[in-house]
Amino acid sequence: MEYLFVVLIIILAGEIFGMNIKVQAIKRSLGNIGKFYVRVPHNTMIVIMRDKKLDTAVFAVSEEQKIEFEKLYKKQNFNQFYLGKEGGLYYMGPPWRGYEVYEWYKTPEDQENTMNPLHSVDLAVQVVKYSPKEPKMVKKDDKIIPAEESEYDPTNGVPCYKSADNIEIRTSLTLYYIVKDPIKFLFSVRHVNKAIKDQIFPRWRDVIGRFSFFVYKENVDNVGSIDDIKRKIKDGIANVNPNIRTESNNALRKEVLGAEKIGEERDSDKIAQKLFLDQWGLFAIDITVGELETANPEIEDALGKQIEAHLDALALIERANGEKKALELKGIGKEKYIKNIVNGFCGNDAKQEAIKAAVNWRQFEALEKMPKEGKYIYQWPQINSSNSNVPDVLKEIAKFTAGKKEGKNEKDKKD
Repeated sequence: MEYLFVVLIIILAGEIFGMNIKVQAIKRSLGNIGKFYVRVPHNTMIVIMRDKKLDTAVFAVSEEQKIEFEKLYKKQNFNQFYLGKEGGLYYMGPPWRGYEVYEWYKTPEDQENTMNPLHSVDLAVQVVKYSPKEPKMVKKDDKIIPAEESEYDPTNGVPCYKSADNIEIRTSLTLYYIVKDPIKFLFSVRHVNKAIKDQIFPRWRDVIGRFSFFVYKENVDNVGSIDDIKRKIKDGIANVNPNIRTESNNALRKEVLGAEKIGEERDSDKIAQKLFLDQWGLFAIDITVGELETANPEIEDALGKQIEAHLDALALIERANGEKKALELKGIGKEKYIKNIVNGFCGNDAKQEAIKAAVNWRQFEALEKMPKEGKYIYQWPQINSSNSNVPDVLKEIAKFTAGKKEGKNEKDKKD
């Protein structure tokens, strides 16, 4: 008899336990579809609506976060329920009484394409990356074609804006933020990714418009040799101006966040405070700029050739400067230099050689007095009959050709 009683107890317990398993399975199934129950994931918040009005905010947060949200929503006219940080199932009520989970979308395209709607607000750090709007283009067999596996977004990507030197720049932008007020975040801004894009893209356009992508002046004085710069060109024009990404990124931070570095005191008049935090409930932690590159590879080729031409000109100038210093070390000044050049010539030949020698010496003198930045635009004067400098030069070197009559050059006579 006692044995039978024990068996009955075991059977009853098994039935109860089995029923409990079935009930939990039903709850999970209902939670997955948002009927009667709703699933609240780890470190998130979900809003329950009743008759299209905010009824309850359900949080899966830590005890510390719970205290913060209770203070934030102390005077708000809606219910609050706090699960543990790991989250779980919450009974929201029967759908025929108007209870439903609030649904939202990050972009209008998501909503139009009937993608699965979002239900929870993630309270961890969020990363929104805006890829370039156009694919990366490469030159192959004299044709410009999209690169394979090029990352781009034709709908919400970053357009190729022009730099100060009128070059279209292709890049990406990434915003890091955390939701501080999830109720504002849900109900004060629609399609948050598009809203953020509409704010930061125009600011990036203004920032890059103040920077010159093709800069080489400062770098020429800071590298070991011209060959070093030429090697950098082959790796990409942006390498010639490696600081532009950092400097433009700091400028964008200042425009969006109100400070160039994380941790610095921010300008409260910038959108990070006045719009993102105060109105949308999200705190912008940082914004970063991706790699900078020319949108058109032919532009990069042209710039590479341009900089190499300038570097070759600079090398020519430096050689001329060295030549003058070498003459000075030998005690040869301007007059002796010209006399040495003119020696052996007579008549018009002597005048022409004297002109060349005087112009060369003028170049030597000009280089010594020229500021550094002037060297990059300096061009060697051409010696021809239309050169406006010739009359002045002729006066200057008249004494070196005076007395020399027309006739064969002494060099020709020797031959």
